Amino acid sequence: MKKLANGINLNVLTTDKFQSVKIVAEFYAPFEKGTAVNRALLAQILEDSSAFFPNRQLLTKKLNTLYGAHFSVSTSRFGRLSKLRFALKIPSPQAAGDQQLLAKSFNFLSGQIFNPLIVDGLFPEHLFENEKQNFLSEFLANFDNKSYKLHDLILKKYFVNPDFRIQPEGSPLSIRQLTNETVVSAYHAMLANDEMSLEVAGLPSELEVEKLVASWPNVSQNSRPIPNPVYTQAVKPDQFAELHEKGDQALLERAYNFLDYDYLTQQRYTAMVFSRLFGGSSQSLLFLNIREKLHLAYYANSTFFAVDGWMTVQAGLDKDNVELVKNEIDLQLERVKKQDFSNDLFTTIKEELVAAIQAGEDYEETAIEKSINAFLTGYALSSSQIIAVIQSVTPQQVADFAKKSVKQAEAVLINED
Repeated sequence: MKKLANGINLNVLTTDKFQSVKIVAEFYAPFEKGTAVNRALLAQILEDSSAFFPNRQLLTKKLNTLYGAHFSVSTSRFGRLSKLRFALKIPSPQAAGDQQLLAKSFNFLSGQIFNPLIVDGLFPEHLFENEKQNFLSEFLANFDNKSYKLHDLILKKYFVNPDFRIQPEGSPLSIRQLTNETVVSAYHAMLANDEMSLEVAGLPSELEVEKLVASWPNVSQNSRPIPNPVYTQAVKPDQFAELHEKGDQALLERAYNFLDYDYLTQQRYTAMVFSRLFGGSSQSLLFLNIREKLHLAYYANSTFFAVDGWMTVQAGLDKDNVELVKNEIDLQLERVKKQDFSNDLFTTIKEELVAAIQAGEDYEETAIEKSINAFLTGYALSSSQIIAVIQSVTPQQVADFAKKSVKQAEAVLINED
């Protein structure tokens, strides 16, 4: 990353591999539930309007003049950090036959970031209320998905840090309590206090991009060094919760912590192999045994959250099979701990991971995410280095890592006829 005079951390990944240009501007702040909801609504407002394009219709027309460019603004949690991301994807100027396309695109992005539709210190009231209501409606609609609802409960049961027990978008209560003033305040705090990065992937050179953003306003004037985003927590007593709702299937979700897990080492890749072998693949032990062999569940899989150092196991099943599936999950975990799996399966799992990494090289998003991750954590490996590490992982290492997994939370949704 190159620190510019206006406070922007710039990284340009110049390559002719892609037929498009991806531009990502991100603002980073400590993740706190009190501010996360304001930033989430702010992102939606900034995606739909600006002083230059007061509504989505005008903004869409502008994007069409940029040859169908795709623009989005979103928030997410990355460990201990809150990210607010502006993303713009355009055709390469060479492919579009418009040598001014890059300049016009950066000008558009600058307007969306630095010229919000704030009049007399507030967003127009009708705009704010419409965006707030749409945001709340979309958030509540997530809970129509039973898996989302159960995972929301797991967050509350697993995390010790109260800031992480909520979705990154907040909660229904916190959304309803949002005010125009607090969201505008969040915008000004973002510009003044957040560290900002700007990533560009495609044909443009660093010199071209630097000239285009040199005139952008100053940011991060009050920012401090980005804190270590990696989150870990000590093992705590296991917690259980049960929901009863009408529906056609039951759901089970578990959360596991890992003792002595270190994201900023090659252990991250041992954990990836373990999770994929256990339940993260159609060749995994959970899938092959619980679903394919025993027919106890409609699906059974695991998901590894690397920067937070935890893993979930999810299953969709008939309520009469809940206890059987719980026992089978325990049994398959014990198999990993005892290296009770074939060398052929282990090789297949690693080959799948390597293939996924190689396929990701065809996308700008992969290159940008790797660069951002390195900027935020200070830890980086090239794709070839990652592949070499994965290929070097042994069954014994995976078995030893599995022994460090500790179940911390379990939630069951029982379907009632």
